[in-house]
Amino acid sequence: ATDFNPGTAPAHDLQLTHMLAASQLKMSAAEILCGSTWNAAAALGLEKTHGVIAPGRAGNVLLYRSDSLQQIIIGREMPAKIILRGAPV
Repeated sequence: ATDFNPGTAPAHDLQLTHMLAASQLKMSAAEILCGSTWNAAAALGLEKTHGVIAPGRAGNVLLYRSDSLQQIIIGREMPAKIILRGAPV
């Protein structure tokens, strides 16, 4: 979920938003991940089907080669694999 609009949030780059949250708001990588997954799903009323990896959920997942959550959240690393609705893309 984003507040992307030309007036208050002119950037639609989620990684840029992550970097700003880390550098300006001093949010941890875990806080940013939660904000971009479960909290985003909850803001859209989708917390029962999206936002976490669990049985019965949508199954939308990005897989990375990195072993550092911080590098994934605020880095520019591309996903190694994308899974949508439980199937590789």
